[in-house]
Amino acid sequence: MRDHRSIGAAPRGRATNAGMIEVAIGLLILLLVVAVPVIAAKPAPAPVTLNPKTIPMWVNQLNGPPPVYVPVPSSGGGDTYEVNASEFTEQILPPGMPQTTVWGYGGLAKDAVSGAPLGFIRNSPGPSFMVTRNTTTRVN
Repeated sequence: MRDHRSIGAAPRGRATNAGMIEVAIGLLILLLVVAVPVIAAKPAPAPVTLNPKTIPMWVNQLNGPPPVYVPVPSSGGGDTYEVNASEFTEQILPPGMPQTTVWGYGGLAKDAVSGAPLGFIRNSPGPSFMVTRNTTTRVN
């Protein structure tokens, strides 16, 4: 009596070596796809705690007035300023000390003394506003 199954097929309920190898390779690939990014990820560096008694005080020179925001074109009349708040690092402590993570403000600015454009800047606490009396001023 002739078996109606295809030639070379394993009897029902039994796995072939080739089938087991395919399953093993599939599981290995799945493991690599899931596990490698987790293993490769570097842990976040531990925060640095500084002893306040070792930080020299009053050594950073203030370099004149802070930058001044520049108004952006708007259709509503008056002056409109686009300002955003974000977290970033800045050199607040004296030179040689680590940068400090701060929240500050950013936007288009110019030098307060010369009027030279500075482009988009962000710093902490942030640029100043120089506005004209009796002019509508909007800050977005």
